[in-house]
Amino acid sequence: MPNFVESQPAMTTIFELHEQELDAKFLRSVKALFRNQRLRVVIEAETEEGKTKFIDPERLLQAAENVREGKRVKILTFEELDELEAKVSL
Repeated sequence: MPNFVESQPAMTTIFELHEQELDAKFLRSVKALFRNQRLRVVIEAETEEGKTKFIDPERLLQAAENVREGKRVKILTFEELDELEAKVSL
């Protein structure tokens, strides 16, 4: 079961970009920057009013429970991430 609790201070990097900029080149850059490190990816989208969309708290609690129980969790190696990148590359 994955453990998402950090025992050391974590490095936080924030990228702000438009959906069209989220491409294979961006993914390769992130992978190069964080090679051989475990990553946590959080995506926040702004609404037209400029407010950040948040997940329904009940849905978030269910997702956390799924992670704790190892349900509906997919852990990718860098090789698998490379394969996924190749499949979605434009």
